[in-house]
Formats: sequence, C-alpha cells, structure tokens
Amino acid sequence: GLFVFVPQWYPGNPYAAGAKLRGELRKTGLDIEVVDLNIEFYNHILTPEFLNDSLKAARREAETLVGRASLTANEEKKRAYLSHVLGNENAISRANKHLSEAVSVFKTKEKFFDPEKLMAAKVIINETLELISAAYYPGIISFSNYAHPVLRGDFSAIDSASVDKKTNVFFDFYQSGAIDRLCCQSPDYILISAADYTQLLSAVTLYKLLKQRTSAPVILGGNIITKLSARLCRHPEIFGAWCDYLCFGDGEKSITDLVLFMQGKRTASEVSGLARIESGAVKVTPYILSTDLSAQGLPCFEQTDFSSYFSAEPVVTLQLSKGCYWGKCAFCDVSYSRAAYAVKPPENAVREIEFLRDTYGIHHFLICDDSVSPTYHQKFSQLLIERNCNVYFFSMARLETGFSETLLEHMYRAGCRMIFWGYEAESPRIMAALNKGIDCSERLNILRRAHDSGIWNHVSFMIGFPGETKKEALTTVETVFNNLDIIDSCYLTKFSFKANARIGIAPESYGISSYRPAGEFLLDNRYDGEGLTFEEKKEISDAFRRRYLSIRGDRLWPLMCTDFEHHLLYLSKYGAQYLRNYRLRFSEGVSRAEIEKMDLTL
Repeated sequence: GLFVFVPQWYPGNPYAAGAKLRGELRKTGLDIEVVDLNIEFYNHILTPEFLNDSLKAARREAETLVGRASLTANEEKKRAYLSHVLGNENAISRANKHLSEAVSVFKTKEKFFDPEKLMAAKVIINETLELISAAYYPGIISFSNYAHPVLRGDFSAIDSASVDKKTNVFFDFYQSGAIDRLCCQSPDYILISAADYTQLLSAVTLYKLLKQRTSAPVILGGNIITKLSARLCRHPEIFGAWCDYLCFGDGEKSITDLVLFMQGKRTASEVSGLARIESGAVKVTPYILSTDLSAQGLPCFEQTDFSSYFSAEPVVTLQLSKGCYWGKCAFCDVSYSRAAYAVKPPENAVREIEFLRDTYGIHHFLICDDSVSPTYHQKFSQLLIERNCNVYFFSMARLETGFSETLLEHMYRAGCRMIFWGYEAESPRIMAALNKGIDCSERLNILRRAHDSGIWNHVSFMIGFPGETKKEALTTVETVFNNLDIIDSCYLTKFSFKANARIGIAPESYGISSYRPAGEFLLDNRYDGEGLTFEEKKEISDAFRRRYLSIRGDRLWPLMCTDFEHHLLYLSKYGAQYLRNYRLRFSEGVSRAEIEKMDLTL
C-alpha cells in the first residue's frame, strides 16, 4: 500500500506522520511505502520551465480580459490582480534569472548559512510563487499557505474546483507524472493524508484522478479530517466523490488494523475511527485515543531523500506528548479529539532522538507538542546531557514559574535554542477570561531568564478576544515595544473563534451573541458580540506590523510563525547573540522593503 502526503504544506522538511505510521506497522511485520507529493510539488513548480509556462498562461488570460468590452465584478478583480502581478517587472526579471540559484541556496550548506543569500533567496521564492499563482487565480500558493475562495464554500464548491484545470494548480502537477508514478506501483490501497485545510482541495483532486486509473480503495485521513469529521459525515456523497473511506483519530492507534482490514484480515468495525457507507448510510467506528506513548514504534525515514527538501540540514518533528497538560484555555482547540493527555516517557524520547541521529544523521528537532511542562523539560534535558546526545531542539511552552534560571540554563546545555511562548494579552481581565492558568506577573521575568540563558524567545501576543477594549489591546501592543530587549521575535495574532475551542461551550458567557461557521469546511467561526470589530483589530494589527518592522526590518526573522526549522539551524550554528546583533546589508539585490513584504506570519 501507499501513504501519500499531499500538497500544500511547508516544504522545509518531511512531514513526520508517514514515518511514524510506517514505524508502527513495522513493529507488527507490516509495511507501507511513504510518498511525499508535497515536496515533489514544490520541486516541480519552482523551476524556470513551470514559471515560464505560468507567466505565458497568465498573460494570455490578462489579454483576454483587457479585450472584453465589459467585465463582471469578479473578472475586474482578476484583471486588477493580474495587472499588479505581471506589472512587477523587477520580480519577473529576478525570478527568470535567479530562481534556480535561489532554490539551491535553500539546499546547499555553504549558501544557506550566508544570511544575505538566504534572505534574498526567500524573497525570490516568495515572488516566484506569486507569479505562478497568477496563472491559477483566484488560487494563491505560497511557501506556507494555499488560499482559494472555494475553501470557504460548501461541498459542491470544493468538488467543482477539484476538476477545474484553470484555477487548480494541483491538477496540472498531478497530471504531469505524479499519478503515473503512483499507479505504476499497482498499490492494493492508498492512504491520503491531509494535515490542514490547505490540503483539502489537493486531496480531493488526487482522489478523482486516481479513480480514473485504479480500483484500489482510497482512504482519506489526517489531522484536518479528524477535526472536520462531523461535517464530512453529513455528506454521504463524499464517499465515491472524495474518498472510499474516511479515517479519524490517532493514526498510530488505527494504522495496523486499517492495513489488516485492507488485506481482508479485519472487519470495518474493528478499525478505530473508520467511516464508510453501509446499507446506504454513513457508518463510523468510534475512534480510540492513544494514551500509551511508551509503546510507539520508532519513525522510519528509509528512502526519504532529505536533500530534496528546502533545508540545508534535516530538521524533524518530535512528539513528547498528545494534548495539553493544562487544556483549559478558552481560545484553544488543541485538545479536540485528544481529550486524554498522554506523555511519552523521557527515556523513550531520548532513545528516539539517538536512533534518528545515529540512523539518519538528524541533529535538529522541533518538539511539536502543544506545550511541554517544566517538570518534563527537567527530566528530558538531564537525559540529553547525561547521554551526550549533541542535538538541538525547539519547544513550545507556557510561561510558568517552574521555568527557573537553573532549569533554563539546563535546557540550553541540553540543546534547547528556541522556545515559542504564549504571552497573549497584557490585561489581567482578559487573561482571566482566557483562563491561561499562569501567574501573569511573572511572565516578563521568565522571558528575561530564558533570554539570559542564551535561548531565543519567540513570543505570541493576541488582540481581539471577545470583550477586549481598544485600550486593553493597545496595552498589549505596548508590552511588545517596551520589552524588545528580551523579545527576540514575535507575532501579533487576531483572535480567531475556532469551531472546536472551549469558548464554544458557553459563548454567551464571553459576550458572544451569535456565531456561524466561516465556511462549511473551515474551522473558524464568524461571530457577533462585544469587543473590537474586525476593522479595529485589523487596524491595530497593521499599525503594529508597520511600527515593528520600522525598528526590526533589517533583522533576521523579526516576525514569523512558520520558519522555525531554518531559524533553529541558524541558532545552533551561530547562537542567539549573533542573530540578535546581525543587521542585513541587503547586498544580494533585494531591498529592505522587499524583505519586509514577505509574509512570514501566515
């Protein structure tokens, strides 16, 4: 069988789910081949040939629109967009001359670790993807996102877009040889994995094209599929249109039974989280949460070509737990489908690190847990030091008083180079409503201790929680600018009412009078209630960004939320102080304004 990871996802390193599930299967003598179509997609489109074809198609479309006597409102928007993108002669010239070199910068150590070359390469890649997107308007592809209006639509809208060759960039890619490569292996079954809604259209497109060539059953699963499980199951027509089966919940729990079911050795009712059509109706086997992480198999990256990814050295994700040990923040939905908090024993985690280091030469890890406690970090770091693991890692953490000076210095010695902290709001009233469960008066002291230990502080702030006043939001903004000496990088997010967040249990208690989904398959809700309007939140956010970049626009990674792999590699090589002091010279043909334009906060 095949496990297929579809675009669009950040192409810096392999998505670890395939390797984890393959490791689980190998424990029982089974196996599956992992195919990363996401990295194949980016390597296919980021070529001079694809760029030139896209530019030709965009220009033909622009000429057609200009030649029409009258345009609809949507056609006028398209004409204006194409005029804007195709009118950027500087970007077109730069992409035509330097695209191949920009790609090589990401994949070659000597070039990658030159800050001027790397930032220039990021600009060129960013501009190239914008140029390519012009041929598929209104679909917009970037390094960290895929946006298309149909994703805000219903089943019919997405279904129609999946066969629209004109606006579906994935269709061209799949038809260029990807489908042939999958089908030539004559798989008995195919598992399609989608982690985020940015992959939904791509997954549906792949299914439709596969079913033209193979009768092998296709199962659609992944994190976003689990979060959308109830909505998907409201559409029996999905089966046969988007997939043959849906699979919800933890893949580690279901993968072995699922493969045995495909082999005729299990029944559908024995596969955790399996949805299918039986007697004309949707039937779902309840899924069982994974609560024993000590028995997990070791990830298997055999046949993974790390050199194909957009990173000079491999950085892989490491999971120390599932869920969140606090799990009570009003705005957060990470505990959805993972209500049972489970922890991997530190000894097992370190054993996994040693295996990946010794087997695949991996020395850099992103700990992808929603939050890791001070107690766990103490034990984990002690083992890394005792066993002389010589690795580096990034972690997310809550600003808890348990992160003492001694512990943070201990973590640095163990290889911790960056922590993503959630500061959220400055107002005590809003923090009480958020229910973070921390001593807010100690947050800046913790950041100071981490900074002094040599750890890079990446800090997230939030404005616009229901009921927040403009004065309270601006107080949060001022906290950033008053503490730039200990905040190394940050981003300011606007509150988003997630469909599965705890705030949804009693929204009226937060001043929300009504709400509705932003789209049938989107996880955000639109809502009415007390507090800042959408326009006010945007105004504050935009003003913050302009002010922040006026101060730090010549820094490395001043604002970002998706570039952690590259940042960790730089921190492990140069150290935090080097990055804090570095000022871009803009010596590689790109300007400060062009670097600031890059949206690293998607």
